[in-house]
Order: sequence, then C-alpha cells, then structure tokens
Amino acid sequence: MNIKEEMGRLASAFTRTSRQYSITSAGKKLEIIKYHDGTREVRYNSVVYSRINPKSIFTHSYWDYFLPLAYLCSNPRILMIGLGGGTIAYQFEKAGVQAERFDIVEVDRDMIEIAKVFYPEAKANIIEANGLDYIKGKDGMYDLIILDAYIDYSIPSQFTSKGFIEDAYSALTDKGILAINYLQDATGSHQADAFIEALKGKFDVYSLETRITLYNAILIASKSMGSTDIYRSVSAGMPNEYAEAGLMHSYANMKKA
Repeated sequence: MNIKEEMGRLASAFTRTSRQYSITSAGKKLEIIKYHDGTREVRYNSVVYSRINPKSIFTHSYWDYFLPLAYLCSNPRILMIGLGGGTIAYQFEKAGVQAERFDIVEVDRDMIEIAKVFYPEAKANIIEANGLDYIKGKDGMYDLIILDAYIDYSIPSQFTSKGFIEDAYSALTDKGILAINYLQDATGSHQADAFIEALKGKFDVYSLETRITLYNAILIASKSMGSTDIYRSVSAGMPNEYAEAGLMHSYANMKKA
C-alpha cells in the first residue's frame, strides 16, 4: 500500500493494464489487474492489496520485508492476519519456506474468493474468521504472526487494541515475533504513537528502514529477541538467492521504535 507508487500506477492504468477478474458487493470492488509486463495486482476499491511478479518473488514494496522473518527458525509456525490476494503466501512458498504450519486468517469471504483466482496454488491453510477472535486461546502456538489487515488505507481499530496485543503476545512462542505492516499516514501521529506505546507494554518494538516504500512502516514486536539476534537469525537462515541486499540492510539497521 505504497501511496506514491499506487498513484503512479493508477495514472497509467488505462494504457498499461487490463482487468482480468472482479467482484462487486456491499460498497466494495475487488479486481485483478494485469500489467503488460505480466505483473498482476489485487485492488480493493482501487487500493493495491496484493502484487505478484511472475519473473521474481520480490515486489519492490512492503511485502518483501516479511520474507526474512520466515527464516528466524527452522520449521516455523506462522500465522498471518489479512490475506489480500496472497502475495506473502506466494513469496514464502516460492522461496521454499518449510513451515510446520502456515495459517492465514481472513474475515472477508470475497477476498478469499478473489485470492483463489489470483494465486490458486496457495498451500497455506486459509481460515475464514475474524483474526481478533481466532487468536484468542492460541497460547504458544506460533513463532511468527504477521498483521497485514486493512480496510482501504486503515488497520481496523480492533487490531491496535490492548486486547489484541495481549492475545498476540500469548499466541507466540518465547522467541516469537509479531510483525506489522503499518501505513504511517493512515492515522494521525498521536494514534500511531499510542499504538506503538501499547505494543511496548508487552514487546520490544523495532522499525525497519523501508527505503523502497515511503509510507509503509514495518514494525517488529519481539518477545525476547534483540535486534542483533533477529538480524543474525534471519541472515544465517535465509538462502543466498533471496538475501537481497536492501532487505538485509534494513534488518541490520533496524531501530528501536
């Protein structure tokens, strides 16, 4: 959800894209767009929710920054809240991540249906449920939780609540991490600060320098691993062919939020 990049793409959409599939219901429009270079996107009310480049697992946007976290430990147990079209599932699976379990929770049935068209090869376990409810009582079940739940440009407030933060903390293993795509200009600075302070009540919180996506902050909320330990773990575990220099630079230079 890089706003600057999205505006540029929309400006040239009529000459550079074609619509492949769409669902319209209840005041929302979901569509799959294909660019002339083969890149495809899922858009929700014109906001880009997913992207797949058939020539590379990388999107050159915020999705890429979650890939190193899949190598924090061997056979990770992963939960993702917010499916989109399945970009992160595509990246993890194409990169050969050997997850013991990979659950994706999505509340919107239409989003699940369009994801089946967008990335029908997905092997992840897709669960139709409210992530806030699903995560309750999952004590110690996951090594990594990825939060990428949005309505247009906003994270639903339930996922910035103290209750969700506490449930996510409980659902993680002792060295677990909650990783969050946070759109920086979607809320005022006061709301962003309040969310980060709430996270700090349970986690050590770091932010990644995302040079190719100006508006998306990637927050890394860690139960016990420091920034150096996180970097060492992902750099040791990530295969060389996917250890893109910009990604590794971001993890080497993560900052306390």
